Amino acid sequence: HKHVSIDGAAVALLATSTGNDLRRIDQELEKLAAYVGYQGSINRETVQNLVPPVFEEKIFSLVDALGQRNVRTATRMLEEFLDNRVNELYLLTMIARQFRLIIGAQDLAGRGMSFSEIGKQLNASSRNDFVVRKLLQQAQMFDPSELVRVQEMILATDQAIKTGKMEPTLAIQTLAISICAHRRSSPQKARSSARTR
Repeated sequence: HKHVSIDGAAVALLATSTGNDLRRIDQELEKLAAYVGYQGSINRETVQNLVPPVFEEKIFSLVDALGQRNVRTATRMLEEFLDNRVNELYLLTMIARQFRLIIGAQDLAGRGMSFSEIGKQLNASSRNDFVVRKLLQQAQMFDPSELVRVQEMILATDQAIKTGKMEPTLAIQTLAISICAHRRSSPQKARSSARTR
């Protein structure tokens, strides 16, 4: 009804950026339609330029809470995602992606790569500097061995949901509690390795 077309890649990015909040999607579509003069089409680049990455930032906030072992904030944020009807497996995929990026940032910082080089290697620079900065901050909250353990927990959660061993909401909440309960062995390890190498 907004007299514009929108391609598949743009739709996918819009859903990711808004966290599937239907009211917000409608508001963003109105803004995008106005931007293209209520004619023509909306592509991924238009969405990337105009729609703030709320969902991505919320995932960063969730991982912040997990890194700080703040189980109350982490579980409250998960409930907010689920209340907004974000699919549990999609949410798990986004959490897994975030931890893969953290592992990459930690590894590259340990090799002495610069801020911009890390962004290029992780393809994170296309969004903005916020992403790279946050990844490096979050990399300091986890030991390398702990990140391996988190990945194992994410994989086990994925399998538990897909095989029906655990109810999806319970599985995601259990994962968050498990990550928060896992204590770091040497808090300065990641920080010092990124600085000295």
